[in-house]
Amino acid sequence: MKKTPILSTFLALAMLLSLLTGCGGETPSVPSASIESTTESAAVSESSAPEPVAPEAPEEVSALSAVESSEEESRLPAPVPVTLPLTQEPVTYTIWYCEPFGELVDDPAQDVAVFRLLSERTGIQFNFTLTTMEAAKEKFQLLFAADDLTDIITDAMSYYSGSIDDAVNKDAFLLDYSEYLGDMPNYSYILDQYVEAKKTITSSDTGAMVAFPEIYQDVGDVSGYMVRKDFLDATGLDIPKTYDQFHDMLSAIHTNTGATLEMISSGGDGLLGAGFGINTTLDNEDLTGWYVEDGTVKLGVLEPGFREYVELVKQWYDEGLIYPDFVGTDRGDLSGLFNGSYSVTVKPPEIIAVSSMVIGTETVAVPMPRKTEDEGLHVCGNAASCLMDANTWSINVNAQQPELLMQLIDYMYSDEGYYLMNYGEEGISYTMVDGEPQFTDLVLSNPDGLEYAQAAYLYASSNRSRMPFLSNYSRCFSEFTDTQWEALDVYEGDCDHSMDYPLGAVMNTEQSRQYNTVAADICTYISEHVLQFIYGQEDMSQWESFIETIRSMGVDTAIEAKQMAYDDYLNS
Repeated sequence: MKKTPILSTFLALAMLLSLLTGCGGETPSVPSASIESTTESAAVSESSAPEPVAPEAPEEVSALSAVESSEEESRLPAPVPVTLPLTQEPVTYTIWYCEPFGELVDDPAQDVAVFRLLSERTGIQFNFTLTTMEAAKEKFQLLFAADDLTDIITDAMSYYSGSIDDAVNKDAFLLDYSEYLGDMPNYSYILDQYVEAKKTITSSDTGAMVAFPEIYQDVGDVSGYMVRKDFLDATGLDIPKTYDQFHDMLSAIHTNTGATLEMISSGGDGLLGAGFGINTTLDNEDLTGWYVEDGTVKLGVLEPGFREYVELVKQWYDEGLIYPDFVGTDRGDLSGLFNGSYSVTVKPPEIIAVSSMVIGTETVAVPMPRKTEDEGLHVCGNAASCLMDANTWSINVNAQQPELLMQLIDYMYSDEGYYLMNYGEEGISYTMVDGEPQFTDLVLSNPDGLEYAQAAYLYASSNRSRMPFLSNYSRCFSEFTDTQWEALDVYEGDCDHSMDYPLGAVMNTEQSRQYNTVAADICTYISEHVLQFIYGQEDMSQWESFIETIRSMGVDTAIEAKQMAYDDYLNS
């Protein structure tokens, strides 16, 4: 492992934020779980994974349970023990991997405990081909074109433009592992409990499966607005609830300090639009904003609420209330709060606890604004039990001994695998206290000065490990203060998911091809012109022409494909 000094507080906070974001997707919050297995390995005793209390397994685990659900209520004991090692002769697999902490890691196989322990316990070694989030898509395309992909590919479907069936048949580069499920009892058991997750990763046409996901036991919205408390206190205003109150707060702070709203494009700005019921962001980089109203699939950009949203953003931008370079803002950077260039930003509750270390004052959570205090948010994004394109492994169709890889992945979903993947090594990164795993100070108060996100990645686990397992994300809340729990309540408390477009409504091959004929060009057009409206480079009087152009580009073709996928989902 590289010997590095303690990173700056800003970078540490950025890494902490990255717990909630991956190379290709967002990760929600979850409570804990446990799965049962045993080992014959002398290096790992059977006592390292406590005997779980086995409640009656539910028919399907809800994807929207409360964060505070008890561990006992959410445990899912897997039915079959695992015998280790999986192979007597060491076997090495290559793995293409998005490394989140390159400044700390030379070789994940040795420097990241989860990978090292997996190798020690199973006999399977890993040889890494590393990439970064910024370079991942381009590098994948190069490897794909050269037919030089590794045995294990992280987040393959995030960078591949085709469907599941295209990956199996047309381009024939990923293994359809559905035929191996009978030999993966622990993984199969989990999939049977998380029906929505299973739908998300399964072809509706053929039943093919190519992505092993990180499955979240319970999910919710864990990001929202936070404001510098000293700036807010100086205004004499209460925490805002409506757009008018939000505006008044921003205006008063701006008058006093010059600070602005760091709205953050590419995801964070969608929170500001939640009160307009459109479920979309300004840039629409991936044609986002799908939702369902009375069984009809809609695209938020085409709805009247989106124009209202753009007009509001333009007004605030013209008044100097929005950070001028909001499009290019780094989501993990808190320097603007420190130097006072912005007063309000989008961040997860983790940041709230440590922000005072940076800016010398507290920050407080602010609810997503709505039109009136008694009006709901209507649409506030998708809740997911997993994502097919983020935190997944896919297996190269040419990988040797694929059955051994299936055994490895099944172990990662087992009882012993559960503790390893979520907590690391007992006695090192966690101990059992009253029958429950608790992180040690190696993670919570790292002696080398590593922040939680860094230590968790190196010694225990986080979603940044980019691996398939049953994720207990609530472990990230181990040291939450009352202020953080209050923030979590604010961010989760009033979000209505009744109109979410279900992530399990995966387009089949024909639907995907229909969608892809028009989607990319429409995305580009929307992203360019919306910003032009906000910056005043295009007059709002041209809005109807903007919408008509989108329709002329064939957006109804994309809507039809999404509607068919939704209908298939309902009938599945």
